[in-house]
Amino acid sequence: MTYEAKNTVPATDFRLLYDVGEGTVGAEVLSYRPSQDDDGYFLLLASPDIKAADQKPIPKTVVFVVDRSGSMSGEKIKQAREALKFVLNNLREGDLFNIVAYDSEISSFRPELQRYNDETRAAATAFVEGIYAGGSTNIDGALGVALDQLKDRERPSYVVFLTDGLPTAGETNEMRIAANAKQNNRHDARIFSFGVGYDVDTHFLDKLVRDNHGQSEYVRPDQNIEEHVSRLYRRIESPVLTDVQIEFVLDEAGSKHGSAVNRVYPKGRFDLFAGEQLVIAGRYRTPGAAKVVLRGKVGDKEERFDFAAELVAKSADDSQGFVEKLWAVRRVGELIDEIDLKGRNEELVKELVDLSIRHGILTPYTSFMADDTMNMHDLARARGEAGRRLDELRVTDGRAGVSQRAYKGSMQQAARAPAAASSSMSGESLGAGMGASGYGGMGGALAPADREVQKAEQTIRQIGNRTFYLREGQWIDSTLDEARQKNPKRIKQFSDEYFELAGRHGRAVSQYLVFDEPVLLEVEGRAYLIEP
Repeated sequence: MTYEAKNTVPATDFRLLYDVGEGTVGAEVLSYRPSQDDDGYFLLLASPDIKAADQKPIPKTVVFVVDRSGSMSGEKIKQAREALKFVLNNLREGDLFNIVAYDSEISSFRPELQRYNDETRAAATAFVEGIYAGGSTNIDGALGVALDQLKDRERPSYVVFLTDGLPTAGETNEMRIAANAKQNNRHDARIFSFGVGYDVDTHFLDKLVRDNHGQSEYVRPDQNIEEHVSRLYRRIESPVLTDVQIEFVLDEAGSKHGSAVNRVYPKGRFDLFAGEQLVIAGRYRTPGAAKVVLRGKVGDKEERFDFAAELVAKSADDSQGFVEKLWAVRRVGELIDEIDLKGRNEELVKELVDLSIRHGILTPYTSFMADDTMNMHDLARARGEAGRRLDELRVTDGRAGVSQRAYKGSMQQAARAPAAASSSMSGESLGAGMGASGYGGMGGALAPADREVQKAEQTIRQIGNRTFYLREGQWIDSTLDEARQKNPKRIKQFSDEYFELAGRHGRAVSQYLVFDEPVLLEVEGRAYLIEP
């Protein structure tokens, strides 16, 4: 095993987490609870075992649905053909597959699913070579044909759907198309969509995959379709456990308090693939010994795995604080998704702003907090500005529509919180691929976001589990409310009191005493102003 990082300032300890258990799945639970008065946070890491070379993977079904309408002409259709050939060359004996190509008309490689072997691979490759762009776009008909071919609920099934435009033939109402797909998906296939270019309806694609337990990806005009498709296929080519569900079981005393965990992400059922580490973040109400029950299917056989876990009553330090931060990143992604697909309401906006300020999560909708003239306690103003920017989610196509949905997806799928050395949790630091400018030029009310996230390098700092904002020449701990800020205990830097405070609390406080400017921070419920 190797690890390599470039252009990174090591500001925290390097953590290597590994499991030595035996079995199909290994798991580890990390928990963090900074206050006994609030919910704690947990991180469940689950990994399948590494199979021997002679062990056969679980057979699966893959149906590739590819747009061949006129707008796909040129380089796009060439890349789509190469992507199809990549999948064909990496299917396995025992897999079932088919290809559905569509414009205004719909044609399939074969009328029904084919068993993968050398003969069918060669024939399918010839079919792919004959796919050329022309005509309109019958998305509803193509999805209907693909889903109708699936017959076996016990078999993991994946529909890989690729489009570069809007429906212009057959049913053209996107929400009705999404509803039809959900109704026709009688065998619980997972739909993965690829939106190519800026002419797609991102709202429709996100709803389609959300309703069908999949994931959407967006391929910008300067990106390669084959690279995106091959990366997804490498991930899903070897399912180990399907229809996975997670349950936390407390002892008898703890179970009286209701559900053990809440706001767990990712939500719902999911599949676990070979070579993949499953990362689940959530909150818990009741501490103590717990049992994690992981249920799923290996082929048509139900399997259950039990793991012991300890949910701490109160954390002794912030060494596991990254657990809370990762949960917060995913929660913010989920809030944006809820607002996007179901409409904005003030409760969701309030929670989005509060989490963003507390954890320094600079979304395009909250990046105004990087402005050092913004009062971080003027929540009414902050929520009003966030609400105004969230209205840009009404833009569902073009560069702005694609950039917003790609960013949202990166938040929902984040596998780690940014390192403490990051100035903020922006799209770039999350690996969202928003481009060198930060958010990919979303435009409209979001136009200032690029400039604001660059300014965050000077006005926001992440240290340990806390976020500090530079306001009027001093750094302010985001955990401090306005009332406690007004009457802090003043301590001169490097005075006897300063060293006594640092010595009494150790690393829990000393890690925050790194500023050249004055800093306001919270220590055990009290505000301290450390002045140079």
